[in-house]
Amino acid sequence: MKSSIMRALIAFVALCLTACTPAFNWREVQHPDGLWSATFPDKPLQVTRTLSLPQAEAEPIQGVTVTLWSARVGEQTFTISLSEAPEIEPEVLRNALARARRLNIGLTQAPKAPGEEQIGTMRLDPSGPQVPARLQMKSQVVAGQVLEAIVAGPVDGFDVQAAETFLQSAVFLKP
Repeated sequence: MKSSIMRALIAFVALCLTACTPAFNWREVQHPDGLWSATFPDKPLQVTRTLSLPQAEAEPIQGVTVTLWSARVGEQTFTISLSEAPEIEPEVLRNALARARRLNIGLTQAPKAPGEEQIGTMRLDPSGPQVPARLQMKSQVVAGQVLEAIVAGPVDGFDVQAAETFLQSAVFLKP
């Protein structure tokens, strides 16, 4: 009798733990031209936009094409970003992207090292309040384009292990 009660208790605890955990459905995804591959926690959606990016002491960079492959699990977003502006040096573009990202999540200064965790604020939905947010990423210039792997989400509930799995899986074509 004790063993059946113990098994029922273990099953109940396991059910509670899985009910509180977002569902990850990991899958390998590759860029059609082989520029990158990554393991996403769900099927990514693809969107392309043309943006203007602010610069610290220069005119904004116009006509930046950004293509995102992004999957969201819970309130955490996993993204591969491919950015290009043919007339701009890739490192200038990379710095402008970093500045825009810092402004977007409310950071006042750049991280001390590339790939360092960033803490700021973000809106989980357009009409919602700003909440403390965490962002982890890595980036590389490939063939004149800037590739970035980014994981962002609220500080509370940020799944560090899932972020590390995604970022470690992201492989960019060597320049």
